[in-house]
Amino acid sequence: MAFIDLIQQLADESSPLVDRAGELRVALAADPNDREAFEELISIIWALGQSHPTVDPLTADEEPPHETPIKLVLWALSEDLASDSRAWYPLIQLARLSIKDDAEAAVHQIEVAAGREETGLALEQGISLLVAAGYPDTAMQIGMGRWNPQEHIVGVGVALTKAAIASGKLSDAQRFISYLDERFAHDHDVLDIKEELAQLL
Repeated sequence: MAFIDLIQQLADESSPLVDRAGELRVALAADPNDREAFEELISIIWALGQSHPTVDPLTADEEPPHETPIKLVLWALSEDLASDSRAWYPLIQLARLSIKDDAEAAVHQIEVAAGREETGLALEQGISLLVAAGYPDTAMQIGMGRWNPQEHIVGVGVALTKAAIASGKLSDAQRFISYLDERFAHDHDVLDIKEELAQLL
């Protein structure tokens, strides 16, 4: 079922939010990584979906009462946008939706996103997502295989250091910080993670 059809199911009647959702979807077709548009659209989905069930397109049944229709709409949106070869942000959102029930799929989505985004922002977000979900070792594997300390943003190294700390691999954390010091010695996030690590050693 198309995203806009799902959006229309969430509204009791014609709503300016539905029109705005359509406008944002057009904007995201032009730039699937427009995070402001994506986040605004997510907020609209939440606003519309608080109390209205949607039909599951696989079963044609309404979602059970304890399930929210919002996830279904977010999934449709993210999956649709992720089909664009430029898209990385929608893949991170898919990973966020997948991580609880299908960690393997989430890891794949993170890896694809990281491969599509050059600055390291997608990699940073993917590492942080995995650590928050309780998979710091997996986060380290992905990060160590893709991190380029000389080119990526500081957040990748910081996130990878946090993954190492969460995994109890403090020697790796120290090594990552040494790489960060070469380019970002005075960055406040680097200083903070160094202080956190120092308290553990």
